[in-house]
Amino acid sequence: PSLYNTNGSFSGQLGSGMLDAYASLTGTPPPPPVCYGGGSVISSFPYAESFESGTGAWQQTTCDDIDWTRDASGTPSRNTGPSSGSAGSYYMYVEASSPNYPDKTSNLYANVDLTGSSSATLGFDYHSYGTAADVTLALQVSTNGGTSFSTAWSMTGNQGNQWNNASVDLSAYLGSTVKFRFVGTTGASWQGDVAIDDVSVSNSAAAVTLYSQGWESGGMGDWTNNTGDDFNWTARSGGTPSNNTGPSGAVEGSFYNYTEVSGANYPSKVAIMTSPAISLAGQSEAGLTFSYHMYGASNMGGLVLEASSNGSSWSNVWSRSGNQGNQWFTSDVDLSAYAGGNVYLRFVGTSGSTWQGDMCVDAITVTNEAPALAAPNYFTGATAAENFAPEFDLAVYPNPTQDVVTITAKGMEDAYYTVTTLQGQVIARGAMQENTEVNLRNWSAGMYLLTIRKGEQQIIRQIVKE
Repeated sequence: PSLYNTNGSFSGQLGSGMLDAYASLTGTPPPPPVCYGGGSVISSFPYAESFESGTGAWQQTTCDDIDWTRDASGTPSRNTGPSSGSAGSYYMYVEASSPNYPDKTSNLYANVDLTGSSSATLGFDYHSYGTAADVTLALQVSTNGGTSFSTAWSMTGNQGNQWNNASVDLSAYLGSTVKFRFVGTTGASWQGDVAIDDVSVSNSAAAVTLYSQGWESGGMGDWTNNTGDDFNWTARSGGTPSNNTGPSGAVEGSFYNYTEVSGANYPSKVAIMTSPAISLAGQSEAGLTFSYHMYGASNMGGLVLEASSNGSSWSNVWSRSGNQGNQWFTSDVDLSAYAGGNVYLRFVGTSGSTWQGDMCVDAITVTNEAPALAAPNYFTGATAAENFAPEFDLAVYPNPTQDVVTITAKGMEDAYYTVTTLQGQVIARGAMQENTEVNLRNWSAGMYLLTIRKGEQQIIRQIVKE
């Protein structure tokens, strides 16, 4: 039915089969729908949103098929979606169950003011796990108030049952206020829930990738197995052949590299694989990010990462030993000591006293940016600090805690916090405020490390979850 008045007149001869029709419209036509209206504007940086207390500056739109859903306890469908947030408890996700598939879209948008920024980066965590190979997630941007959008980042299909991270350079949008929207599009199956968490906008440029390797060719790629050790590293897809050790699949893509310690490959046998020369020429700093998996018996052995400027003399830059649990972890290593020249990397796996000791690495990336936070150190006291000015007046309470810990501090502009396990897994992170709350309710009991960094200053405190 029309929303405004119509007047019509008709004439003609029925016998001739001709009929003239005339119509006129009066009144005001209906306005077009407003898909991306006003709302709050993100203009203070660094900005972080992990959806712990709502959706913040992010808004739903009516010009799509379904809404995003805020959740903290795992999506209701089996074998799809995350079980918890990547930073804290809550996350936003698209529920793909009937009638929300196939090809249904869901948009979540925010306004971001970059008029005063000389550089900016948008980062976020995403989760896409399920059998729907055609499910998509895209980050799109509009420079004309939401009239049209272009895609700045996208992914398709199953990315594994873990949170992944993406970073998007915003230099093309500096000097203007833009709209960003996350667009989730369901696929041909109900097992296609996609989720986002820990969205951040920083006023620093995105790191440039100098080198990456994930062994997706199914072989060693440009890495080589040493000839003077006991056995070899092997690229593999799916799970390792031994029970109760190794991962069920890669952390990224299909392949990873691992040490198979069954048969003659234990005890105390060594497998070494070495990277090519990675050029850091022209760089003033550099950082390495990689994922590792160490699941098996408690005496499964150890994994060491070494670095070298010449490929002959080596320094230990990272290590882990023993069973770390049946999950992938991500570690960051500062390679700035090798900036300006070449760096060689090698992983040294040493088996323990059992065949249940498969060790794996994947998703190696070297960038022109040192890690914001160094690998966690270990302390015997309740607190430890390094180069952190006393005027920040930091307090962390209650500690120990059963649910929420509050961090209070002064002068926290441009400061970030990160909470990690003792093995280095990131549990929560975000921008510091004078009063920052971190929800530990769904965490396992134990000790965690809180690291706060502002410029070159940092402080590390222990948090105990009861």
